[in-house]
Amino acid sequence: MKVKHLLRTCEPAQGASMNRSLLNLMRLGVGLALVLLWLVSANAVRANPEIYKSTMPGMALVVSPIDQEKSMYGAGVVVDAEKKQVVTAYHIVQERADVIVFFPVDKDHKYVTDVDYYVKNRLGVRGKVVAKDAKRDLAVLVVEKLPDGVKALALAKAGPKAEETVHVVGNSQKYDQTLWNYREGMVKEVGLKRDGNFEARMVTIDVAIDRGDSGGPALNNQGEVVAIVHSFFPGKMTCLSIDAAEVRSVLASVKAEGNVEDDEYEAKGREMLDLLRQATKLLKKVKDEPTAREAAPKLKELFLKFKRINREVVELEEDMTTQEKDQWSAKYKAEAEGVLERFKKQCERVRQIPGVDEVLQDTFKVLADEKDKPAKD
Repeated sequence: MKVKHLLRTCEPAQGASMNRSLLNLMRLGVGLALVLLWLVSANAVRANPEIYKSTMPGMALVVSPIDQEKSMYGAGVVVDAEKKQVVTAYHIVQERADVIVFFPVDKDHKYVTDVDYYVKNRLGVRGKVVAKDAKRDLAVLVVEKLPDGVKALALAKAGPKAEETVHVVGNSQKYDQTLWNYREGMVKEVGLKRDGNFEARMVTIDVAIDRGDSGGPALNNQGEVVAIVHSFFPGKMTCLSIDAAEVRSVLASVKAEGNVEDDEYEAKGREMLDLLRQATKLLKKVKDEPTAREAAPKLKELFLKFKRINREVVELEEDMTTQEKDQWSAKYKAEAEGVLERFKKQCERVRQIPGVDEVLQDTFKVLADEKDKPAKD
């Protein structure tokens, strides 16, 4: 089955209806990126030695490559050493299938906090994203191996209460360019929060955090994880974190490790959605004919990749049962619909700009032209 007339609103020719490849996306896509809020924070509070010592064996630095030059980075926490599972924030990994994970190194009874040490010594290990929940801003990784000394941190059985002291450890490098930074704060409130596509039980903490802390743990005085850092507000000493109860729910949805290691179908579906996201961002920049001409080559490259992966997905589907495909549909339909809707709106917008439709006509024909060859990676 071939990709023809991806969206009639984007096609210069008289098109047919949306074909099977987009129906695949309704099943396969996962999540939408959250808008991150950055805060100019105060200096870190002096660490509680015992809490800090007990936290470090379960800490992680998660690096999520965007392209050859840029990466997202944040924190993570080991929640199951036997299964090699690490929990982090969804907005750190977004739609990527693999990330790089670093664990603290204890050298001469002192943890190395210099990020260059970890990079130069190639201490990162591959982490495969096995579960993600954009609505809760949570993701679960399975790493290839855990270094000696790494231990899981327990999830608290009971959630925190207002005015309870909590401890946050993350990878903000705003002031001294070091990892594994500690802050102490106080719980302000706990409750369900809804914000657009986000909905989860949240712990609001009176503490200053910064870029790189997202995905890291907030712990009680017993060293148990009560929440995962989510976001913060500019100009306010307030941190929003996802309650440990939400973490348990996402962990419960994780497949057995052996079933996810080679889940090529899921990975390709995520890649198709990511290509549409990239195309949407390019279309947002189109304001006139010159900007349309500038965007056209990259759009064409994205569409060629989309076609290639679509063919591979269709081949994989030939060996799948109807039940397996329906399971993906139920799990990821809402997120995929959101990606497609935003792409469609941008297509509709740019077609209203004088001259742009003509400029991008050949670019969108790529989606229906069988003579085009897929772009090489």
